[in-house]
Amino acid sequence: MIDWAVVLTPLLVLPIVLLFRFIGCGELHGAPEETIPPTNQYRDHILANPDVIAYWRLIDPEKSNSASDEKGAWNGDYRVASLADEPPTATTGGSHVATGQILTGLPSLITLEPAVPGRDFDGGFVVISDKFTSTPANAHLYTEEFTIEAWVKPTPTFVPDYEYTLFQAIGTYRRPNETDQTAHGFSLFANRQGSWQAVLAPHPDVLFPSPPYVPLVKSHVAFTVQKTAAGQVQAQLFVNGAPSEAVTISFYSPPHGAFLLIGAANKNADPSVNPPVPRQPFLGQIQEVVLYKKALEAKDIFRHFKNFPS
Repeated sequence: MIDWAVVLTPLLVLPIVLLFRFIGCGELHGAPEETIPPTNQYRDHILANPDVIAYWRLIDPEKSNSASDEKGAWNGDYRVASLADEPPTATTGGSHVATGQILTGLPSLITLEPAVPGRDFDGGFVVISDKFTSTPANAHLYTEEFTIEAWVKPTPTFVPDYEYTLFQAIGTYRRPNETDQTAHGFSLFANRQGSWQAVLAPHPDVLFPSPPYVPLVKSHVAFTVQKTAAGQVQAQLFVNGAPSEAVTISFYSPPHGAFLLIGAANKNADPSVNPPVPRQPFLGQIQEVVLYKKALEAKDIFRHFKNFPS
């Protein structure tokens, strides 16, 4: 007699086995999505540009005191300072109170690499020293033409008549091998009216008559400086890829020997004096700071904002 149970059982089980194998085959041959390591698409795109002087991602490990330059030449230092409130005056913007800390592990500001950790600055700032002895003899942190850009997310506590500094390397001092004290450098900051504004020394005034508003959300900001055919200097701001009106001045003097501060202004009139004394802190996240030795084209700045380098 034929044992039908023996014959039919394998035939009934086989489709079930094939079904489970079909459903589960993807997990057998690849890691779950949440375990895929972060990519370096944004970083690699930036470093592919030969005009990059320095690139501070500001995503260093939590306990790191060094703000690493991805090119390895201009590493900075993380510093913190508890800052008291300095009310505004008729001529000077106020300086906001700050707790003196840097918070790590925040969501990334670049959508292309969501796993990259962000840092929030509340009286924290980064100091980069322009010491020629620490780099090749022909290296310069500051150049006559440049672009400096970053992703930022301000803390929505900006107060009218207070100023919040993103980048500063400016002052009246003697540069290396000079005998006279003159004004050199640049500054990019949120002004009393909540707009981005910039200064290029020795030009005595702020640059932009109608500067773009500072979004109190995640945004991309870039500041470009380039020479014109007539030998003058043209400056322009870009917020989320949108250009401001270009402004032309007669001359710009790079701040050789000065400290570059990211996330605060420097109280020292001479920006080469160590240590820098912070004021007017930028409150919020700062990420992907890049300094170039030329003015980027508008289309390239827009690509960085869109996070689609290809």
